[in-house]
Amino acid sequence: WFSPFGYNKTTAQMYYPLLKEEVGASAHIPHRKNWKWDNAMKVFPNVTKIINVSELPDNIDKISDNIVHWAIRCEITGDVFKITKPELDFYRKLRIPIPHKSPDQRHVDRFLKRNPRKFWERKCAKCQKSIQTTYSPSSEKIVFCESCYLEEIY
Repeated sequence: WFSPFGYNKTTAQMYYPLLKEEVGASAHIPHRKNWKWDNAMKVFPNVTKIINVSELPDNIDKISDNIVHWAIRCEITGDVFKITKPELDFYRKLRIPIPHKSPDQRHVDRFLKRNPRKFWERKCAKCQKSIQTTYSPSSEKIVFCESCYLEEIY
């Protein structure tokens, strides 16, 4: 209730998805949370043209400076996004191609790479001590207890 952000614009919505009706205030429905919801629409960028990612060269050297005046259509969502001049400078400095996904989609992609918020019982791969980890037993990841891990890295 004290957050300046709507529930739907927070990481909580990614971990614990709720509908607007479940979040909003209502004296007649006790399971509602009386939290804020952000109804703001995305602002369409003021641009001279919109380009599809298929039109972008993979080589950063072939990207025109004019790209900061254009919008790029995300290859996943179809949303449009802009590249700022500092962002373009950063990509050029590190020799990184222009992203093909919107910042929102890139955030979702990073989120999906996280381990689930759950612990499993596993055995340390070195000493067989029982440990809890966010890597499931079916995962091919090697897990160590803290002491074996510290031995490995130091």
